[in-house]
Amino acid sequence: MTTEIQVLIVSLDDGTINLTSDEPGVDRIVSITSNKGLTLSLPVTLVKTGSYVGRKTVTVESSIDIAVFVAILGSSGTGDGYMAIPITSLQKKYFFSSNIGIRLSVVSFYENTEIGFTVTVGSAVSLNELGLSSNSNITMGRGQNLQVQKGGGPMGYVTGSKPFMLLQGSRADSTFQYITSITDSVFFTAANLYIIPYLYNGTDAITFCNPTGIQSAKSDGKVYSSTNYLLLKYLTKVRYIQTDFPTSCQYIGHGFSITVPSVSSYTTYCRFLTPYQQRFTHHSAVLIKTEYDSEIKFIDIGTGHEVSPDYKEVVTVEGVSYSALYYNIEPGQYEVYNGNPNATLTVISYGFGKGIQAAYGYPVCFKKI
Repeated sequence: MTTEIQVLIVSLDDGTINLTSDEPGVDRIVSITSNKGLTLSLPVTLVKTGSYVGRKTVTVESSIDIAVFVAILGSSGTGDGYMAIPITSLQKKYFFSSNIGIRLSVVSFYENTEIGFTVTVGSAVSLNELGLSSNSNITMGRGQNLQVQKGGGPMGYVTGSKPFMLLQGSRADSTFQYITSITDSVFFTAANLYIIPYLYNGTDAITFCNPTGIQSAKSDGKVYSSTNYLLLKYLTKVRYIQTDFPTSCQYIGHGFSITVPSVSSYTTYCRFLTPYQQRFTHHSAVLIKTEYDSEIKFIDIGTGHEVSPDYKEVVTVEGVSYSALYYNIEPGQYEVYNGNPNATLTVISYGFGKGIQAAYGYPVCFKKI
């Protein structure tokens, strides 16, 4: 049972935050300070299961630059989370993929936004159960959202006549979701490299979707070609994926699905705030070139203390080594950086609760390219 929705906001400056929604109990104006961050609780009535169309959305506006994360926490230790994307960074096309069931949630920010679903692997997305006349297209208004579910392992893409946001879940029978904005091919060059951390156990899998046709990919020296997608199972160590086409990578783990940023989208500084739930343990994975990993600063902003990694794994790609550093952390606000402008990195924040699907996970920083 869901008990709390947390909106986690961080900034390098002091300022004000304005939340608005059609949902009662959401609207408010609050202050934020750079050294503390901000955790806001929202009504659980915003959470919907199954397929529906409505206005279960929240708009966050600020007087300063901010990063926004969302966590949905349950009394039994269940969890969910994603990093929200600014409206100015939204796109008109997103790819989705899953080797199991899937849930897609579309959020429209503009009036008369035409949304279309195209499935390249599996059966078509049906909107009939929502009472809509079209099987795979809908016109949406500002602040409206649409949620649909599909079983099996569907792959494809969603398009819009205007920029919109897409959340996708790895299971059709749960509420686990993740942001897919950075999976759009316009964020990447034609060649992509992904460092895939090992976040839990041997049942984890990576699903690769190739939305542009039959191409090839390489992982640990093995070449995969003439395939619509690449599925790597049973991870026990850090891996890499190298492709010669625009694509997206989803890490499907124990209770979460994470869009893994490409190396080309790494940045020089990350700041994030963990959700708070007593039943959860919290962790982070930092991905960076090995030559720079000894100078990483992982700072607990609340205490001012530096946090040391619990262990490290290294993977080598064509003579270049990349490190995955793993941290066990307490709930709070953190910043991660190196100081060298060439030392780009990314951070994945994740946590585990007590239930069999009790987890959250999402990237907390990347740059648009």
